[in-house]
Amino acid sequence: MTNPDLFKAKLQELRSKSGDLEYGEGTFRSYLNGRIQSLDEFKDGMLKKQSSNELKEDIASFRKFK
Repeated sequence: MTNPDLFKAKLQELRSKSGDLEYGEGTFRSYLNGRIQSLDEFKDGMLKKQSSNELKEDIASFRKFK
């Protein structure tokens, strides 16, 4: 296999792995929306903990661990 052939094969491999990128921002936007949703769920979980004593217990156990 010559260098140009090797380069073309590697380029084709990279294109197949990053196929989502070729379709534009739609897939990236859905990825970001998924990340935002998981952050929102994390925030909601922390707000629920804050209203209870769980958060205080987590902080106390973390301080003991440090």
